[in-house]
Amino acid sequence: MIEIDICGFLLTPVQKICKYPLQLSELLKSLPPADKNYDVVAKAKHKMEQIALLINERKRRFEEQSKIIRWQANCRKWKGPDIIQNSSMLVRSGAAILSFQNRREQLHRHAFLFNHQIVLVKQDRADCVTLRERIDLRYALEAPSSKGITMIIEDNDGLETAQITLSFKRDHLKWATLINAEIVNSRKARATPNFHLIDKDRPRSTVMREWKNRDSLKQNWKRTSLSNFVKGLSSFDSAQLDEDPQIT
Repeated sequence: MIEIDICGFLLTPVQKICKYPLQLSELLKSLPPADKNYDVVAKAKHKMEQIALLINERKRRFEEQSKIIRWQANCRKWKGPDIIQNSSMLVRSGAAILSFQNRREQLHRHAFLFNHQIVLVKQDRADCVTLRERIDLRYALEAPSSKGITMIIEDNDGLETAQITLSFKRDHLKWATLINAEIVNSRKARATPNFHLIDKDRPRSTVMREWKNRDSLKQNWKRTSLSNFVKGLSSFDSAQLDEDPQIT
């Protein structure tokens, strides 16, 4: 007798589910259409086919969510809710260029389009990325633009908070179609507050950071110099002006 562990016994009925439609199909071939059991077997075959499709779909979703969880675990500086709380599948990924309204710099990103959201990361190593921006497509609108895919980012009250543009070197039209479709589908599910991660005001380039630091240092130096001058003036003895200087 073949020894099978408990896991094998539990798995056997599940494996047979996919065989039932084939067996019922063969049984249906042997029955004449006028037989009283023909309709019963046909309904049973159709029902088992639906169950098999449902099992395969749930298995596919479970595997897809497992991949998303592993990918997020390798993403550094993660903020906000987990991806699988709002999304269940990865639609497309690829290199992109991000730009903000009223800012000249272009940011090189790797875009991941999930259902209901876009995650933009910076590639650090082959197996590690850093989270940079995150767009909740439930609170986004696509605006007409000749430069790329322009989106208006909204807050929870529907007011505009930022405007960004994404451009893709490869399959730009395909990206535009997919993003527009996700925006249309996502706006129907605005049941919870948004989870945008966009810092549109913080300078990101080295030059802009140096200019900002230099300006802050100037202000600190001016305040320090003025305070030292006032302290020295208050401690200055005016009687010293009447004394004759000593010549050595």
